[in-house]
Amino acid sequence: SKGLADAAHKKEQELEKAYKAALTRARDEDGYRLESGSPAMYESLLRESQRTWQAYTEVDCELAGLATGAGGGWVGVQTSECVLQSTKRRTDVLRGLWAG
Repeated sequence: SKGLADAAHKKEQELEKAYKAALTRARDEDGYRLESGSPAMYESLLRESQRTWQAYTEVDCELAGLATGAGGGWVGVQTSECVLQSTKRRTDVLRGLWAG
């Protein structure tokens, strides 16, 4: 549905903004680590975490959509709703990094 597609687009934009902010912070943290003689790890771990989350979400939400047992377009709606909810959670996780 258009409403779901619009909501998903908005949440994807929020996720991208949170990810870019987290990357900036990760690079800063890596700089501090390098200055103290420790290896830089934050950026690479964040990038790997994001790739893993994306792959997991794709498969998990496809399964969730199919597991409804519904037919037709309903599977796609359920899959999209799952992606939307997962994106909201991931955005919260990214925003929460280094928050406390």
